[in-house]
Amino acid sequence: MNILGILLMKLDAKLDDSSWGQYKNQVMHTTDAEKFDDILRMTFAASSGESKKLELYLNKLHKQGKFCYGLHITNRALMTCLVFERMGSQVHFVDAADGGYAMAAI
Repeated sequence: MNILGILLMKLDAKLDDSSWGQYKNQVMHTTDAEKFDDILRMTFAASSGESKKLELYLNKLHKQGKFCYGLHITNRALMTCLVFERMGSQVHFVDAADGGYAMAAI
């Protein structure tokens, strides 16, 4: 199924109401990777070096008493999809694997 999806997207296949060349772009625009409920929660991809720099910066701000933070690092992410129409109404929620936001809160 994954290979078929990749081929349909690469070939920009048009089937019924579906334009597979645009599907990846649609998924990116309908993805929620940040949560706001008096707390900022965010999932993002970074190299090991970038992660270390960010952690050093966050530690510096924490020591200055500016804020508290939690961090969870994993090599995978999870995406939960609510698809009401294949090429229409949909929303995607992203979190890190192995506990994500919950592990960062610890």
